[in-house]
Amino acid sequence: MTEAIMPEYEWVADNASLARCCKRWLKRQSLMIDTEFERTQTFYPRPGLIQVYDGEQITLIDPLKVTDMAPLREVLTDPAVLKAVHSGSEDVELFIHRLAITPQPLFDTQIAAAYAGVGQGMGFQRLVESLTGTVLSKEQTRSDWLQRPLSEAQCHYASEDVFWLLPVFEELYAKLQTLGRLRWLLDDTSEQVAQIARGVAPQDYYAKVKMAWQLKPRELAILRDLCDWREGIARSQDLSRNMVMPDRVLFEVAKRKPFKLEQLMGIEGARAHLVKRHGKTVLAIVEAVRALPDEALPPALPKPLSKSAQQRLNTIRGRIDTVAEPLNVPVDMLARKRDLEVLARRPELLALPDKWPVGLQGWRGELLSECLSSLRFNE
Repeated sequence: MTEAIMPEYEWVADNASLARCCKRWLKRQSLMIDTEFERTQTFYPRPGLIQVYDGEQITLIDPLKVTDMAPLREVLTDPAVLKAVHSGSEDVELFIHRLAITPQPLFDTQIAAAYAGVGQGMGFQRLVESLTGTVLSKEQTRSDWLQRPLSEAQCHYASEDVFWLLPVFEELYAKLQTLGRLRWLLDDTSEQVAQIARGVAPQDYYAKVKMAWQLKPRELAILRDLCDWREGIARSQDLSRNMVMPDRVLFEVAKRKPFKLEQLMGIEGARAHLVKRHGKTVLAIVEAVRALPDEALPPALPKPLSKSAQQRLNTIRGRIDTVAEPLNVPVDMLARKRDLEVLARRPELLALPDKWPVGLQGWRGELLSECLSSLRFNE
């Protein structure tokens, strides 16, 4: 078991103190970063605490008190300072929407563990135990981070997260350097940040609704416009989508095309207060789509893979496994399912690596082009 003494944390709740810390951090090559937030009813995460460890001092920043985050923005975007996080997509989203910056460069230890052959999708506690032998407490995982004052147990838990992130980061960084895979990790985290920054356009969210592929074009247009309307409310009022209206209700509205409030009330999950607040708007959207000409309707969404396409997908994954297995890297890390489905639907692209999905370009394309480009299927 790794023996280490965690330093006392410093609490930063004013602009001058944060500025002093950030001046120190700009001289570091790497920082351990974590956040605690609340997101049960909001569209964007609401920050409750920001933790930073520079190898000497643990700093807990109170975002409810600090009003000038400009110095922290400078640190988080400084290309000379590598920021280590664990499973950092929601941390990144918080920084994008609450601090108006895209943090770079990042080192995500969850992704790094997969590329280093340690394990895929590992939670932080499990990864710390695997690499250091230390068992961390989970007692404060569902704590209220917006309460003030925070308890000593909360502050200790938050401090441990960044303190133990350091040895995990150092070991994984060294492993990836030795294996020649550091580029994989940095490219992936850079693209992850870019994807989060781009987000899903409000008018495109309908394609993410479960089972939307079952809908006919006019039904799909209703779902599209309902989702677009809901996204506008959720983002402008900082409400979760479910607080406005759940996916399953919008899907059923699209299928049934109600024209009376009573019909809308009959849909499971359409709670009375939601119908009272938004019912007339929902019915107006349905009615407007009824009047759309056919040429204004969206194309059908891709159906699940056919049996033959599924067989092609299995064959493609088998080929990739011949590359992944000796590297001790999960197949899904070398090629994401959504990208492989494109090749399974259009096998003629296999011989044209430059036309592969964006997710299969870069180092993935270099690694997989030889094993996949020669693959042929008899149609």
